[in-house]
Amino acid sequence: MFEESINYPREGGDSWKTIAIGGVLGILSFLVVPVFLVLGYGARVLRDAADDPGTESAPVFDDWGELLVDGLKLFVVSLAYLLVPLVIFGVTTGGLVVAILTGSQSLTAGAILGALGGFVVAGLLTLLIYYFLPAALTFVAMSGSVADGFAIGRIRALVTTREYAVRWLVALGVLVVVGAITSVLSATGIGALVVPFVSFYGMVSAYYLYGGAVGVVEPGADEADPDPTAGQAI
Repeated sequence: MFEESINYPREGGDSWKTIAIGGVLGILSFLVVPVFLVLGYGARVLRDAADDPGTESAPVFDDWGELLVDGLKLFVVSLAYLLVPLVIFGVTTGGLVVAILTGSQSLTAGAILGALGGFVVAGLLTLLIYYFLPAALTFVAMSGSVADGFAIGRIRALVTTREYAVRWLVALGVLVVVGAITSVLSATGIGALVVPFVSFYGMVSAYYLYGGAVGVVEPGADEADPDPTAGQAI
């Protein structure tokens, strides 16, 4: 599974062109729009892998308007899920800054302790959300509906399966390896230029695993339950 995910981004006739485009968009991410385009491509990967978990050909960059719209949808859902930890992080950071500006040692000490607690809570909550978020994004990518990103019953049914847990862990391993590689590359001048391309490659590998989890789990559920309404989002 790990090997399949690593090989996936470079499969297909235009694979290196796709990786090049993804890397360039990463370099231009400060313009914001490229971020949505990359997310839109990620939606395409999720959808293809969900339709066919064994697909060996990564999609290409085309129909840029569709990519932009899909990317915006994934961004909105991601922001909604991460809003609470972001607020916790913002409040604790803001409280620490205010305490430091007052010059009071007692207030600063208390704010530091509060900030540490807030950071721990926000971090744990983010990790928990990150387990559910790929499932939500895959459902959005499949249907094109933002509402499917909040189909709690359907998401819960997916994330509690062994197949999803295994693929999520493998994807996490891929991202950790990619993170280590990019950290080493970032420490060098020329290597830093390669980081956006490596990061894009890692994202595609991880999204392939996330989408594939849906493709593996849901068809089996449909076969096991003849009720056509089974497994629908609530």
